[in-house]
Amino acid sequence: MSPPALSDLGYVPPDGGWGWAVVFGASISIGFAFTFPKAFTIYFKEIQAVFSVSYSQIAWTTSIMCATTYGGVLLAVTGVDISTDLKAAAC
Repeated sequence: MSPPALSDLGYVPPDGGWGWAVVFGASISIGFAFTFPKAFTIYFKEIQAVFSVSYSQIAWTTSIMCATTYGGVLLAVTGVDISTDLKAAAC
């Protein structure tokens, strides 16, 4: 891609002018990550019939999928923070 067109903003954007591309990419990523577990619910009726379980017994699966998707970020950030602290303490 060519660099963004220069304009007279009076300042240089810190991202080089690619901020909207980042916003678009993040929106697509979060959209797919959130809709996949919700799309899984179309199988609930069949799962209920095959395994003879109630809706409340299978509804937690989408909650677990969302929790691991979004909770992984918190664990990753915490892990990086802890490893940085341990590295600093070892030096």
